[in-house]
Amino acid sequence: MVWNDERNGADQIYFKKSANSGTRWGEDVRITNTSEFSIQPTVVASGNDVHIVWMDNRDGNYEIYYKKSSENGANWGADVRLTNQDDDS
Repeated sequence: MVWNDERNGADQIYFKKSANSGTRWGEDVRITNTSEFSIQPTVVASGNDVHIVWMDNRDGNYEIYYKKSSENGANWGADVRLTNQDDDS
């Protein structure tokens, strides 16, 4: 599950997983850590891979970012910027 919330100021992306079909959930994992807004996340899982994309305005306008975990969400790679527009993507 992914969502954005403002618990630390600007909206950031959080991830939480369940290993037992939603009966119990793990701790919240903060996916983004910027002073700007990260919003509208989407998550897809396939095997051990978890993929998250979201909108982020750290660059002055909203761009699309991506992050991947190959370990069921235990560890995450770096943020990857997917778009580069003069206006919001």
